[in-house]
Amino acid sequence: MKVKYDIDKSAVFPNLERYIKEHYGNYSAYARHLGLHRTTVYDMIHGKTAPKWDTILTILDETGMTFEEAFGGVRN
Repeated sequence: MKVKYDIDKSAVFPNLERYIKEHYGNYSAYARHLGLHRTTVYDMIHGKTAPKWDTILTILDETGMTFEEAFGGVRN
């Protein structure tokens, strides 16, 4: 059975948010995994701050997504 997650409509990067919710359940768990603060991850997903390149590369490696998949599906 596939679980459907509610994706925050304010998310700028909806594909990345979907990955986080499906694999970690929430921003806090994913932030701990990356060694970041929860608000850093939240702000990044919602376009309030730009991720550093090392964070982007870590996310792409972790998720197996391309840059376009993770960050290209921008919602305005």
